[in-house]
Amino acid sequence: MNDRLLFDFIAMRVYRHIGDVGMVMSLKTIKDIEDRNLLSGFIAMFLENFNTAQDLFLASSHPSAALEVGLNIHVC
Repeated sequence: MNDRLLFDFIAMRVYRHIGDVGMVMSLKTIKDIEDRNLLSGFIAMFLENFNTAQDLFLASSHPSAALEVGLNIHVC
């Protein structure tokens, strides 16, 4: 089973089972991202690991996403 299927099957199923609708919806928005660093960055952000998210976004194909993490931290 490849990483994509594991992500879809396990993560979304677990969060659906425990009733975390917000996380299920968040995971659905990123499930088609192929860049592993970008995908991991979003997951880190969802889990509120903002420093890790920023590092992963900077290493991804969309480093500008790191700016959004910084903006979201300062707005909250």
